[in-house]
Amino acid sequence: MENSHIHFNNKKELIVGNMPKDKIDIIRMTDELAVLANMLVEQQDKVAELEKRNTWLRETGKTALDYHRWWWRFIPLSWQRKSRDKLLLSKGLFDREAYVRDYPDVITSSEDPLRHYFYHGIFEDRHNMS
Repeated sequence: MENSHIHFNNKKELIVGNMPKDKIDIIRMTDELAVLANMLVEQQDKVAELEKRNTWLRETGKTALDYHRWWWRFIPLSWQRKSRDKLLLSKGLFDREAYVRDYPDVITSSEDPLRHYFYHGIFEDRHNMS
């Protein structure tokens, strides 16, 4: 009573003839497992991207805030930012020039580019390095 006519139509729907119900169920479950496996891979990719961003945030925050010299707070803010930006660029964490070049709206916001990236760019999925 088995029929070897198993094929899929244009919509990838299973077409069967006189196939036993248990074989049909196995084929459907196999297809469902393939779909679930693909969904799992997509979610794992998203988790890996979030972990990468989390590591970047921790490293950038640590680098940007790691000034323990007592006299540092007396240095003009523009010099502090220039020094911070140079250090972040040398570590490959943030390129101020590239960020401003790639996103000119940052200039019109008159906000520090690194601060802009933390508050807006991350959520807008902007890139911090060229």
